[in-house]
Order: sequence, then C-alpha cells, then structure tokens
Amino acid sequence: MRQGVAVSFFAEFCLTVGNKLMGSVGANALTYVARALRKRMPSSLNIIRLERTYLRRVAKEVEKMPVIYRGIELNTRTEYVEASLNTLTEAADSLRLPRRGHDATKLRNHEVNRARRIVWLGEAGIGKTTLLRKTVLEIASRQISEESLIKQDGLIPIYVPLKAVSVSHPAPVLYYILNSIDYFRGYWGKRRLLRLARSQRLAIFLDGYDEIPYIDKARLIESELGILLSNHLFLDTWLSPSRDYGEIQRAMQTCRIWMTSRKEFFFAHRVSLSKASCFEVCGLSSNGAELIRKILIYYQKKIKREGGKPLDEGAFLSSLHTGIKIGLADLSNNPLFLTILAYAIFEAMRNGEEVSKVWRHGQGGIISACANQLLLDMDKEKFEPISSIDRFRLVNNRARWAHQKLLIVRRIAWCGYERGIAIYNSADIERVARELVNDAKGMQDRDDILRGMGSDDFSVNVVAQICYSGILVGVLNSEREVVYDFIHRRFRESLATQCVLEDVGIERLCELIHIPSMSELGMVVAREEGRWYQVSLAVMEKIFVLDKERQEYWHVSALLAGLFQLPTDLLDKRLLFRQLLEKCFDRSVYPVLDHRLLSFLNIQTCPGVREFILTAINAAAQHSDYAKLGFCLPILLTIDPIEHEAQIERLLESCNKLNDFARSVMTAASTKATEHRVAVERLLARAFKEGFTPNDPITLATINLFLRKPGGGRIIEWDLSGVINLLQKNEIASSTIIETVISFQEQVNNLPDEESGGGSARNRLLGSRFPLDGNWREAADK
Repeated sequence: MRQGVAVSFFAEFCLTVGNKLMGSVGANALTYVARALRKRMPSSLNIIRLERTYLRRVAKEVEKMPVIYRGIELNTRTEYVEASLNTLTEAADSLRLPRRGHDATKLRNHEVNRARRIVWLGEAGIGKTTLLRKTVLEIASRQISEESLIKQDGLIPIYVPLKAVSVSHPAPVLYYILNSIDYFRGYWGKRRLLRLARSQRLAIFLDGYDEIPYIDKARLIESELGILLSNHLFLDTWLSPSRDYGEIQRAMQTCRIWMTSRKEFFFAHRVSLSKASCFEVCGLSSNGAELIRKILIYYQKKIKREGGKPLDEGAFLSSLHTGIKIGLADLSNNPLFLTILAYAIFEAMRNGEEVSKVWRHGQGGIISACANQLLLDMDKEKFEPISSIDRFRLVNNRARWAHQKLLIVRRIAWCGYERGIAIYNSADIERVARELVNDAKGMQDRDDILRGMGSDDFSVNVVAQICYSGILVGVLNSEREVVYDFIHRRFRESLATQCVLEDVGIERLCELIHIPSMSELGMVVAREEGRWYQVSLAVMEKIFVLDKERQEYWHVSALLAGLFQLPTDLLDKRLLFRQLLEKCFDRSVYPVLDHRLLSFLNIQTCPGVREFILTAINAAAQHSDYAKLGFCLPILLTIDPIEHEAQIERLLESCNKLNDFARSVMTAASTKATEHRVAVERLLARAFKEGFTPNDPITLATINLFLRKPGGGRIIEWDLSGVINLLQKNEIASSTIIETVISFQEQVNNLPDEESGGGSARNRLLGSRFPLDGNWREAADK
C-alpha cells in the first residue's frame, strides 16, 4: 500500500512538472512517465486521485469572485459578510428561526444542516450565489467547521449554474452533469455518479432557477427539479429517455440538494417541494459596515499602486451614506448594490466629477454608471484566459468607442429578453453589435467599428473588448462551449430598461409584452421607471386578443395581476380596472382573471366598482347572460362577500335554466367550512351531470368557490386530489377530469404566495397525492 502511495505521488509530481514545461522534450517525457505509472497504480488509489483532482478543480472554480468584487479581499473562502437567513415557509423540516445573536445563529445552522433539500430565496444581489459558493468551497476543501451550514464529512459537491443547462433535453440538470463535468463523463463517470448518489455522498447545488432560458421546453426542467426536490417519480415514464436516468434521479432524491432563486420568480413558477424547506437570504443585516470597510481598504491600495492622491475617506464614506439615504435605503443591505455604489462613487471622486450624479437617477443610473466604468477600467484581473499581447491591446484601447460599446451592451441586454435567451455565445454578441451599428447611420466611427468586428486584433474588436470588460462573465454550457452572461441579473435588467427608454422605445416593449421574458422586463419598467399605467394598459389589451388556449394568455394574465399588486397609485388601479370591465362588457368577451388581480378590491377602495358590477349582474340576470354572470359573480364576492349574497340570490331568480343551480352556488358560498366543501362538491358533480363543459363560466365559477374560504372571499390551497376523487366518484370520464383540471390549473398556479399549492399543471396532475389507475395514466400520457 505504501509503495502504491509513493507511486501515486511521483506520478502526480511528473504530471505537474510536465504541464509547467509544456511543449518541451522533457515535458513530453515526464507526461509519458506519469501515464505509465498511473497504469500500475492500484484501482483504489486511482479512485482517490480522481476524487482529489475533481475537488481541487471545484474549489478553484468557485473561489473566483466576479470582477466587480475582485481585489476587495472578498474571495469566496472568507465570505466577505455573513448573510442573515430566515425561514420563509413552514415546511416539514423547518422552524421559524430568530435572526440575531450567537444562539440564534447556532440554531439556524442546525436546522439548515438537518434539512436535506433546501430552496434559498431572496432578492437579486442579496448573496444567494455567494452562500452556495462558500458552502461548496468548504466541502471541496474539506474545511467543515462549527459555522458551516453543512457539517457532513466526505461529500462530493456538484455546482450547476442553471442558466447554462440545455433546457431542450428531457433531463437538463442530469445532462449537464454527465456532459460538462469531466469527473462524471462517459460510461465510468455515469457509474461513479450513480454510486455516489446511492451512498448519499452527493451535495448538489443548483444556482439560479430564475435564470433558466425562456422557451417552452423550460417545463422539462421544472419537472426534473420537481423530481429532485420531492419524492415524486410519477413523471419517470415520460421524462427519462432511458432507464438509467430514472435510476440516477431516484438515487439523487436521497442526497443533499440546494437551489437558489429570486423569490417572486419561484412563486410564479413553482416546483413540487413535498420534502424541501424554504429559507430566505435576508441580506447584510448589521454586517454592511464590514463590507464598506473592506471596500475602502481595497480602493486605498489601488490608488497607492497607481501613485495617485490618497482617497479622502471622510468624503467617500459621507457620499456613500448620502447615496444610501436618498431613495436607496431599501437596497443598503444588498452586497452587490453596496459594491456597485462604492465603485461608482470612487470613480467619480477620482475623475473629479460631481458625486451626487451617481445616485441622481436611482438604482438604474448607478448600474449604468458602473457598466460605463467597467468598460473603461480594464485591469489584469479581467484577462486571465488570454495572452499578454491581447491583454496589452485591450488595456491600451479601453477608452476607445466607450459610448458605442455601452449602446451595444444595452442592446445585448434587450435582445436577451426579446429572443428569450439567458446566455449568449460570441456569435450572438457579434450579430447584435453588427445589427445595432448597421442601423445607427450617424454613429461616430461606424465603418471602423464594423471592420474591427471578428478581427484577431483586440485593439479594434469591440466584441472582444465587451466580452473581457467584466460586464459579461463566461461559463461552460452542457455542450462544453464558452457562453456569456451579465455579471448579475440586475445589470441585465437595468441595461435593458435603459435600452427601452432611450433606444427601441416603450411601444416596442408593449408590442411584445405577451412573451414571457418581456413580461418580466415589463414588470421592471413599470416598477422602477414610473411607467405602470402605460405597461398595464398594453397588457390589458393583450388579454382581449390572445387565445385562452395559448400559454401566452396565462403569462399576460399573471403579469396583469402582478402589476395590480405593485405599490402604485390606487386611483390608477381603479381607473384601469374600470376600463377593463367596460371593454369586457362592450365586446362581450369575459377573460379568466387571475385571482391576485382582484386582491386590491374591497368596499372601502372601490365603491364605484361595486355598484357598476351590481348593475351588470342585474342586466345579465334579466337577459339570461350566463357568461357575463359567471364573470361578475367572483368580482362581487371579492368586493363584498357577505352583505350582497341575499341580493345576488334574488337577482338570479329570474334565470330560468340556472335558477336552482345559481341558488345552490350562493348557498355554498355562505355555509360553514365543512358544509361549504361538501356543498360545493355536490354542486360540481351536478354541473357535469347537467352537461356543463369544463370551460363553461359557471363551472369555473363553481371551482372558484371550491377554492374560497366561506364568507371571506380568500383563496385556499387547491386540493387537486379531492377534486379528482370527487369526479371519479360521480363516474366522470378520465379525459373530462384531465381537461377540467388543466383548464383551471393555470389560474391556480398564480395564487398568492402564502396560499398556493404551486406547480405546473402536468406536475400537479401526475405528482399529486392519489393513486393513478391504468385508465388515468393512459389518458394523461395521451
């Protein structure tokens, strides 16, 4: 055994020296010796060597911080601040944790360590990725401590940036692991992955659920994540292209799995979490001063290296605190924001510019100023993969065409939303740059910029200069190609917003608002640029032109509901909602409104809307307009669920065909909790027996009642298994059940955060809590 260890060390030594002397005769000889010695090593030593090599590579990769942080002593190993954590939801393995104090930290760490599967949620830039990277580094470097969130020894970490996975593959995460990570490639790599998963030695870190590319096949990754984060394997028959994939997924369910996401994105695109806990990353808390201190030290060292005038620390700190106070206090616990703000202030002070202009235009202006400085402030830390000659050319020409490059970067951000892509290859970036420069007839040096694109001379190639500026970062995708993404999601949002306002125009955004990726950008523009009414009006118009059967319809419906939940002027909300109702009645088109859209309605805020709806219900009852009746009934119950029940029942008495049925609806809405559920179940069964179709407005209104607490008008969790069991008892055909549930499921996905069961329609159908008989499974597969 000792001899084998000696052989192993000598082989590693030969290989290391050979790599350093690459190209020489001696290097080739040493490499040959190392390979020969490896063949004579015991298999157990080979396994240990491969494992150690993999761990070293993982540690080296995750220790790198984005360019904006580099040099500030903010490497991942020391984790520049401790993020405050809080339990977001009551899950099976969670407690509501206190946020401060030594004992609170120990209790929090204990609960996190005990949970096998965790979803970390938080705002952009709050520290979710850094939390994952630090944990990966502790595991890979075998430096587990009392403060570590995972205290299990001997784990093998797998870090997966979800933005780089191939969402068109049936099992995107598994495909990325088996193709992009050398340790798990090939036949033996796949066996190694299965062996480690079965022995529960894997710790899988899925970073950036909200950064998955926007295409229809993204549902595949939602399904796979649902499998990994829960115990459901009902999807195994159609998700996995081979038996081996299902076997690995089943084994992975026993391992530790962490995933990060923006909170609002996760609630809009839920995955099954039957055995996972949710924690919120709350930001710097009281540790912001420590980050500011390290930033200040870094800038003082940087000025000293450059031989410049020392930084006035008092003026710098004063400007930083002033920027935080003036409309930016809500972002002061965000490490990314603090770093960007300090960077922009430092550059303004060094260049003798007015510091107040940094925060004059809010968060978007700060990020735009930071992006502009990154294009000019090129240093050696940005050019690790390229030669010294190319590095010299980039640094020497960094100030050339600065404004043109900023315009190109903004257009790149916009095109990501327009085309529904989250990452770009170099060809994408060059194509966007050429399109912009070709269209900009009056751009200065236009011909020189076009000629330089694609050139090997980096001094004239603006695409290369942008790629190595620090605004974009490179990552390997599932096909092992280098692709680029923005340094952070906030950069992409802010730069795309600036492109909308100053280049392509908000009209173009409104025209494409039905595209899921543009819906997200529309929300940002409405929230941060004061364009709520303009964006909301465009979204409302889309509701009337899109087919309810199309996926875009539900995206637009959810977007309109999200816009109504933004803290904006209540008068604007009343005006727009009144316009929505008038258009519905004028065109006799009654869209399915997201429940959250009605959440702002009540007697105090919308008295005029209540009277308007009562008049419409009266007219619908007189003319037996059942579609209009089904549309208005939930709205009135939301505004005033108790006072008008008797009045509504009297108005409905003039309906001939639905007299008894409508009276039963009102009775079910006013009964006690247990009786309410039973009454609505009877009502739903009766609806099908009387021949109502699944998409009939009255049927949908009835399921709406099934989701509401009696008398309160509030939505409760969608009990899918209860509805299906109910319909099966009444001998409703399986195909009809599927059609009914799916037709209503998209509304259920958009329930309020604290009340929704969540999940995509197919996930909830096949992953719900009931046994699947043969007829049901056959119908679902069809």
